[in-house]
Amino acid sequence: MYQHKQAFTLIELLVVVLIIGILAAVAVPQYRKVVYKARTVEAVNMLKAISDAQEVYWLANGKYTNNIHDLDVDIAEERVCGEASPSQFYCFSCHSSGQCDAGISDENMPNIESLLVHRSGGHWLDTLWCIAHNGVNPKSDMALSICQSMGQKEIDVWIPGYYFRIK
Repeated sequence: MYQHKQAFTLIELLVVVLIIGILAAVAVPQYRKVVYKARTVEAVNMLKAISDAQEVYWLANGKYTNNIHDLDVDIAEERVCGEASPSQFYCFSCHSSGQCDAGISDENMPNIESLLVHRSGGHWLDTLWCIAHNGVNPKSDMALSICQSMGQKEIDVWIPGYYFRIK
């Protein structure tokens, strides 16, 4: 007696591959956005720690530092800007004006900036900015979307529409 083997037809296999392709096309961009936002949130938290260390430095020395190594913060050497930092991670820098930055060359991720201003009477103005602009051109829609989810759009800033005050 002859047994007939059950198998998938070529059409059935193509339908399954098509469905998997559609699911991947929907899932991969969302996954990338979650990864980019997680890296940005990590940079925001690190920048807050750097800003706090910058405040402590000002209290001890009466001025801000532009050398991030002067601050009491643990940061990997390769994450300091200008020291061959990899492009997929944020690098950090500080300026003697009290401003600290988290920059990245990836157009899909925003830059982060912390601005410290010492006011009379011991009051501090510490503002964190999410910036979807690289100084010359706007960054990608992904960077803009990340900034929109993290803060409130500021109108009276250098380049309106690309600066968001982080909550």
